[in-house]
Amino acid sequence: MVKKNPRIIRKYKNRKLYDTTSSKYVTLDELAEILKKGDDISVIGHETSEDLTSLVLSEILYDQEKNKKSVLPLELLTKIIKSKESSN
Repeated sequence: MVKKNPRIIRKYKNRKLYDTTSSKYVTLDELAEILKKGDDISVIGHETSEDLTSLVLSEILYDQEKNKKSVLPLELLTKIIKSKESSN
């Protein structure tokens, strides 16, 4: 299976997210839908060119949990945090 290139999302200082594929601003919910459809994303800081993908994916999870759209079981979230601690 050949993996296609990720959709490039630019994150601006004002926290807006711009999808360079569709040439429009997107919300965290819209990014979640893009991911659910099978597309990968790469989030780049507009001014710094820093890779912000992990940060935005975390924001998507937080936003969905906050809005009662739980996507991950508590046990898995706990394992993720614990595994991150042990890798530092």
